[in-house]
Amino acid sequence: MLEFICEYALSKLSNDQRASVELLRAEYFRNKMQMLKQSASREDQKEYFQINFNNFYGALNWAISERQVELGFRLASELGDMWETLGYFKEGLDLLGQLLALPPEFDPAMRASVLQIASDLAWQQYDFETAITYSTQVVNLGRQLNLKEKYAAYINRLGRIYIEQGRYEEAKAVLNEALELAYCEPENLNPSVVLAQLGEVELFIGNTVTARQFFESALTHLTEEDGIFLAIAETDLAEIELLQGKYEQAHQWLVTALEPSSQHIRRSIVFFSALAGYLVLSLDGDKTKAAQFYGAIDSLSEQSGVILGMHYQNLNRERMRIARDMLSEKEWLDAFETGRGWERGETIQKAKDILSVRI
Repeated sequence: MLEFICEYALSKLSNDQRASVELLRAEYFRNKMQMLKQSASREDQKEYFQINFNNFYGALNWAISERQVELGFRLASELGDMWETLGYFKEGLDLLGQLLALPPEFDPAMRASVLQIASDLAWQQYDFETAITYSTQVVNLGRQLNLKEKYAAYINRLGRIYIEQGRYEEAKAVLNEALELAYCEPENLNPSVVLAQLGEVELFIGNTVTARQFFESALTHLTEEDGIFLAIAETDLAEIELLQGKYEQAHQWLVTALEPSSQHIRRSIVFFSALAGYLVLSLDGDKTKAAQFYGAIDSLSEQSGVILGMHYQNLNRERMRIARDMLSEKEWLDAFETGRGWERGETIQKAKDILSVRI
């Protein structure tokens, strides 16, 4: 009924009156999100975004349709991390594509920021063509405008895209450039952020000794603010321990990685993959629970549009085969379907329950 009332009221406004109302709405919700980011917890921010999803999208759609470029860019800048954290990759990228297609008359530094958001949303859906297009524009803008405080971060993100594509030599090249810049100006980019990604490159090409060194070096200076990179280093250290049959150590890293991983949809799916692998490979691991987690991974990936990199896909495929061989077909299917019914929060709680008990 409220929607009908809203539509009726809007129909009684003149075009100028409606534009005024839409502008007030867009400014109100942009300012509100900006304020929450300064004073509220991440959970409160996410809750507010989800409750007011239609208002945010309505405001941004209106800004795009009315070619309110500055307003659209400012609003998009506030929403970018919510899209990424909560898995609204497709919705966010569709809107940003429309926004970036408008005449680029606004502050180029702000444009670079929005291009970076769009690039992140694209690669997480494995739309690498779009991701590389946007990311290259970002790097070029950063270089042209001498955006020293952002340029190293832009190169670091380009390295992330190359990692996901399996272009490891190219990833190393740009990440080493980012690392050199980070060491020179650590106030602009924490060098440990880059070290964590270089560790992943080494892990994915099979150099586990070098990978461990990178991850351990990264952890000496990563903080809670570097949550995604904490999740990368700690989850991948658990994977290294699993590869070496050190299940007690793997358990310890999984316990540590749970909190930072749970803050981000994609990293949480990577974490669930490592946890399921732990349950499959450890001698006393519960294979039924592993099957449940693989069902949850399948469902969460489907809902969010997240596609895991080939390294994790291959690990999951092999470990699922092992688990299926240890269960009857009915046991596997029942457990897998049970996990597919879990919401993300429930899956995180299940992980906490398992890790609270030593296997």
